[in-house]
Amino acid sequence: MLLGAFLYVIAVNEFVVPIGLYSGGFMGFAQLIRTFLTRVLGIRFGNIEIASVIFYLMNIPGMILARKTMGRLYLLKTVITISFVTVVMAFLPQITPPIMGDDLLASCMVGGLLGGAGIGLVLRSGASDGGMDIVSVLLLHRKKGLSVGRINLVTNCILYGIMFFVFDWHVVIYSLICAAVNSFTIDRVYAQNINMEVHIITGCDATALEKRLMSELDRGVTRWTAIGAYSGSELKILYCIVNKYEVRRLRTIVNEYDPHAFVVSTSGVQINGNFARHLS
Repeated sequence: MLLGAFLYVIAVNEFVVPIGLYSGGFMGFAQLIRTFLTRVLGIRFGNIEIASVIFYLMNIPGMILARKTMGRLYLLKTVITISFVTVVMAFLPQITPPIMGDDLLASCMVGGLLGGAGIGLVLRSGASDGGMDIVSVLLLHRKKGLSVGRINLVTNCILYGIMFFVFDWHVVIYSLICAAVNSFTIDRVYAQNINMEVHIITGCDATALEKRLMSELDRGVTRWTAIGAYSGSELKILYCIVNKYEVRRLRTIVNEYDPHAFVVSTSGVQINGNFARHLS
């Protein structure tokens, strides 16, 4: 989790900011506010990257509102991650001149790759780097039918729309390229909602197992009765849909009740209807 957070800080501080570009999401808005404070109001903060402090302050209301929805462990990890990002980004010296020189495209690509890999590691560790992830927790909990991708898209459209009227067009274009590479890399490192279709064939009393799966994974379970063709004994088949990061926990739970259960998992199934997209 901390390694991912550190990679994200390196991407922003050493590849994105030194060439005058802007990140997406909350960090991008924090950087816009920093630019307003320094260029318009003339406020100086020394060698401290004040955007990270603004980013932290922007996350506080969301963390307070989402504390019940996120769960204690997820919230604790998120607070640690955001605090780590804030402190390291605020005091980590920016390398000058830029590492990639005047090659903006190379800086965009490297910064997007490093930042996306870092965020992906944070998400895979069961945490969040804050920003739109926390907002998504709140909105998905209150309004079904939304998706994290759609929420991020709307947010970034607003952000880069503002930038288009404030900065030169090349700043907006290269910032968009960096954000696109970042999003692509996150998807490769952490495919958040790759759906898994799971069939559990067991000869044990499935009632307790069903309740455990539904309570711990927050997933619905469908049960039907079958007959084993070889043994002739009555079996229970449990059917549910989870995301790929919930499969390991599901198998652990099943093994506690029936070590000999037959579990079949199929990835990449398409789901329509009332299926919750979990953030962790």
